[in-house]
This record gives sequence, structure tokens and C-alpha cells, in this order.
Amino acid sequence: AYFYTLQVLPLADSVTITFSNPIFTVILAHFWLKERLKPFEVAAIGVCVCGMFMISRPSFLFGGSGLPWDGLLVGFGGAFFGGLAYVSVRKVGPGVHPGVLVHYFSVASILISIPLLAWQGGGRTLHDVEWAIGIGVGVFGAGGQVLLNRGLQLDKA
Repeated sequence: AYFYTLQVLPLADSVTITFSNPIFTVILAHFWLKERLKPFEVAAIGVCVCGMFMISRPSFLFGGSGLPWDGLLVGFGGAFFGGLAYVSVRKVGPGVHPGVLVHYFSVASILISIPLLAWQGGGRTLHDVEWAIGIGVGVFGAGGQVLLNRGLQLDKA
């Protein structure tokens, strides 16, 4: 979602919309995990939602063409599903090893990516340096995901 929104939305709008997943995380945690919201958190969510509404500049309110709807839907959809992923990790709790969560996330990502890659027309052959960089990114990314999942399991969403 992030890279698509970077292509179709202005940079500042794309980054702001994509990084709105904490809003969705708090709302989903309240309803799904029954975590209590403090009055300040409710007010902060309201301010954030108003800010997101102003950033998206809907044409029915502000006139003009506004931002492309497909970019907005993909951006907010990605933020929503990011929040859902965080809440899901919190839901399974510390009883599941973070490596298991990273493994299943990786398998799901591969299964989703293969048809999309085929639809896009395949890829290209990588050179040795690109393979090394890709492997390094994968190793450090997996390590970061394990630590992120462990942190999400231990703290309030």
C-alpha cells in the first residue's frame, strides 16, 4: 500500500495517510481486545480523524478534484490492515513465539506476492550484489519483525 500511494499521491499526503495505522490500532484494540480508552485518547483520535479528513480533501466538501480515490482507499486500507495486524499479534498473546508469527506472515506475503508478480509481468534477474543486499534486508527485516512482535505481545496495543 505504501509504495502505491507514493506513486499516486503527493509525498506528504501519502506518508501521513500510510502512517495513520496507530489510529486504527487503538480503535480496533478497544473493540476487539476490550482495552479501555481514556478521555484524552478519545479526543486524540477525534483530532487525528479530522486531520486525516482534511488531508484527503474530499471534493464534495472542498470542491475541485481532491486526491485520487484509489490512492486514498489503498492508503487508508493499508493503515487499517496494519492496525489489524498489530492487534492480531496482541490478541494471540505471549503464548506464541514471535518467530512463528513472522513465519506465517512471510508465507502469507509470498502467497499474495506470487500472483501479483505474475500479473505484473514477472521480474528480472538479480546480480550478485543485489542478491546479497536482498538477503541482508531479509535477515535484518525478519529479526526486526521478531522483536516488534515480541514488543506488541507484551504491551498494550
